[in-house]
Amino acid sequence: MAKFDIPGNYDKVSNAYFNDAWDHLSTHITYSKNNNEIFVYSNYPEYLENSHRGDASTPHYINKVDVSGKTKMLIYATHHLEYLSGSYYFAIRVFNPSSTKSVQFTKAREGFSNSNSWFNPGYAWEDFNNKYDSLTLGPNETNWLVTKAVPTTGNSSGSFLDYFGEFEVNNPFTIAIYICKNINNVPGITYELDWDNHNTYSGFANNYSLNCTKTLDMADALVSYEKSFFFGISNPYEGLGGNSEKVTFYPNQSGYGAVNENIGNYGLQYNFRFTFKNTSNKPVKVKCYIISNTRSHFAGIASLNRASKFLSSENSSDPNRWNFHTTNTIAPSGNSVTIDFTYCHLALGSRGAILQFEAVEA
Repeated sequence: MAKFDIPGNYDKVSNAYFNDAWDHLSTHITYSKNNNEIFVYSNYPEYLENSHRGDASTPHYINKVDVSGKTKMLIYATHHLEYLSGSYYFAIRVFNPSSTKSVQFTKAREGFSNSNSWFNPGYAWEDFNNKYDSLTLGPNETNWLVTKAVPTTGNSSGSFLDYFGEFEVNNPFTIAIYICKNINNVPGITYELDWDNHNTYSGFANNYSLNCTKTLDMADALVSYEKSFFFGISNPYEGLGGNSEKVTFYPNQSGYGAVNENIGNYGLQYNFRFTFKNTSNKPVKVKCYIISNTRSHFAGIASLNRASKFLSSENSSDPNRWNFHTTNTIAPSGNSVTIDFTYCHLALGSRGAILQFEAVEA
């Protein structure tokens, strides 16, 4: 594998540049998926209120999923907390429905952030690192898998909660996600919330990894930036990534069927391995970029380390292109370099972005 440190090199490109890149999109990327996974996604209600609590007078869960036949689970929760006041807990409870078998939960990675910053999703992504722990549920047992203090709420300009957790599991279970004042006051039976905003969801998908291995011949890309390789990502309902990017999502609200996406594919893990081959007669380097669309985009990237950047719209003074890696020099005549990285669209900005790979003479 060829992993790399992610630098913070950002610049500004025009709306015309983005549109030109859009016009020069390369062949769609094809992804494979891992069928042993479940993605537990919690974004409804997007704005949490006291009546949504698991220990309210009518106790509610904000997500509940029955899981079977899976060995890996990714939980991604992202919520606004402006309408809350004081301290709370974000809590995840699991139940073993078997009367004979135990369930083992092994935590691989976890990231959490609670702040008044709109960059909160990025803080959780950058915290999403190896944090090993385990929990075993005996037959018919219930326990808390995750409890996180949430002291920062009620800021009218924005208060946020973001959580990533990846676990290995070995038997069927039920998982429920709560916001509450006291986990000890959450009863055994809690209730579904009415679904009054169909632009946000809580529920699950049967995949969270989108895997791509691709070789690019950079000789053709030396001509000009317009000959760069441009790939649209993270907005399948506008067709940028091709059909293989779509992940069927199942809202947990009763009476509703499956949908083909969560908005922007928030939280999904795009695992890329690109090999850049140099068949020209000149040494080259490859510059790797994420370019935001004109409505903004929050990108997370992981390789040797984790980094995130909110790439804003054309009308902002903020940067909208991230040079997240530049390769070492690739010698001519068929030599190559391979890079490995994971991309994630974090929960801010719901439109897609563009991956650009530009060849420059070394």
